[in-house]
Amino acid sequence: MSDNPIVNAIERQDWLEPVQREGSEWIKRAFAACGPQGETVKKLLHGEWLGHPLHSAITDVPVGSWTVAAALDVLSLSGQEQYDAGADAAVLVGLLGAVPAALSGMTDWSETKGSPQRLGAIHGILNIAAAASYLSSYAARKSQRRGFGRCLGFLGFGFVLASAYLGGELTYGLRVNVKDA
Repeated sequence: MSDNPIVNAIERQDWLEPVQREGSEWIKRAFAACGPQGETVKKLLHGEWLGHPLHSAITDVPVGSWTVAAALDVLSLSGQEQYDAGADAAVLVGLLGAVPAALSGMTDWSETKGSPQRLGAIHGILNIAAAASYLSSYAARKSQRRGFGRCLGFLGFGFVLASAYLGGELTYGLRVNVKDA
């Protein structure tokens, strides 16, 4: 049991058990179905070539990009419309960066068990919600509904912040994928 009340509340969410079991097995079967190449891709996504987990390194791309988008959207709201194109580009870069971050995260998550896997499931669900919000935001921006796009972006940023908090708990609180010296 954690000292963190948020982690404790998530640990009590028994409805996540089928998500954990089926999701983890689906990912493992997908790699196994690809044979030796699947194992190579799995090692790549785990970051074995890097010497530490890949996921923690590449999440900075979507999180950083979406942070920039939020800052530029705030500037744009103050009447400085010259920041609109930059915000749109940052949203797109975040979406593109979210793909490898999600793939590496799912790969790592499939190897966890118990509380870390349950917490990781919520972390992943929040990331899906963030990506869906930003994808919708990008579409709204491109269809000239900038105000709605900004709102969806701010919603997505809220999901990103919650997810990043849980990612920090996984790493620093539960020490998932942390190598002790």
